[in-house]
Amino acid sequence: MVVCQYCGHDTPQPDAAYCSYCGSSLSGARASAPAATAQPAPAQRGYMQQKASSPEMSARYSELVSKIERQVTVILILSVVTAVLALLLI
Repeated sequence: MVVCQYCGHDTPQPDAAYCSYCGSSLSGARASAPAATAQPAPAQRGYMQQKASSPEMSARYSELVSKIERQVTVILILSVVTAVLALLLI
């Protein structure tokens, strides 16, 4: 049994690369710890609930969404320009 070093939960698969509870990498947690010495997470909530309640994570999420929207806009503009140039060259 592997214990996640970030959330303290046991991972059912001994060969898992990521924690099934919080998604953290288990590369440094390969040494199995006994269940009695494992420290559980302070709040027993799911990954998305923990992230949604954090104000800085909400701000980061909003920032990432705006960045993706800008990238999509640039891709759409470049696609239209490419299509127009292709039509003009035909």
